[in-house]
Amino acid sequence: MKEYGKKAIFLPLLFTVFSFNKIQQRYFASKGLVLFYERKIISKTLNLTDQIAKGVIYIKAPFFKIEQKEPEHQIVLIKGKEILWYIPSKKILYKYSIKDDKELAVLRDILTGMKDIRKDFRIVCRKDLIELIPKLKFAQIEKIALRIKDERIKEILIYNIFGSVTQFRLKKEMKRELKEDVFRISIDRDVRVRYENPF
Repeated sequence: MKEYGKKAIFLPLLFTVFSFNKIQQRYFASKGLVLFYERKIISKTLNLTDQIAKGVIYIKAPFFKIEQKEPEHQIVLIKGKEILWYIPSKKILYKYSIKDDKELAVLRDILTGMKDIRKDFRIVCRKDLIELIPKLKFAQIEKIALRIKDERIKEILIYNIFGSVTQFRLKKEMKRELKEDVFRISIDRDVRVRYENPF
């Protein structure tokens, strides 16, 4: 009975660890990946749901770009340790350190293979769910949940300590070889540049 009990625990654990490794390989080793997403912010304390935003995420590790199409066109580009946040309608470009936006940094790390995720998070794997629990106080993040289907990340839920949840639903996934030109931002001469986090 004892030996059977150990196997019953070990085999599902082995399966979930294997699945996690497959997910890492899928996103990190990709020559290019395009993800269509929907994002909303849910505030549990105020019982409010933010307007749904839609757009496209372009990934080619270590490059990472989010282009929001709705409700307002915005582009977020991570280049090394710098974040560029461009809002064309306001003719403004924000430049700031990735250290000042932990939530965006973690989202990038998740979708580029979670190579160094173990440094800051304890990983709990289940059959269709991966939870990332901060080892220490990590900005305002309480935990992150990844819903998995067919070794693909279908939903990312980022819970913060104030009770709100940022939800990314990944609607469609396309493998595509992406050139570095995709990860550049063209701006007009009259665009203002601010060296600060807009939040």
